[in-house]
Formats: sequence, structure tokens, C-alpha cells
Amino acid sequence: MSTHFAFAPAVMEKPMAAFYISVSTRKFEQMIAQGRITPYRLDGKKVYNRDELDELVAELPEW
Repeated sequence: MSTHFAFAPAVMEKPMAAFYISVSTRKFEQMIAQGRITPYRLDGKKVYNRDELDELVAELPEW
């Protein structure tokens, strides 16, 4: 995905949300199945909350 934004939107659809946290869409789907990421409904679409994605990334263990 080569989309560039000056800021991240408050909610994102799956491809953009996966890109936002630097994982593939397949890995993103695995994280959803594990309950690590929660989908929300907006106008009939599944979207993902930027603040929750930021929290997920902030909780990653150090290398």
C-alpha cells in the first residue's frame, strides 16, 4: 500500500489498519481471531480503532 497521510484516520478498514501496525493482512486476521484486535461496525463496514491499534503496539515486548 503506497497511500500517504499527514495523519492516521480515527478508524481504518483492514488493509490500512494492517499497514498502520506493520503486519500483513493475514497476520492481522490472525490477531483478530486471537481476540487481540476488535472490529467495529461503521456504515456496514468493519473498521478498526486507531487508539486501540496504538495501545496494542505500545504493549509489544522489547526485543
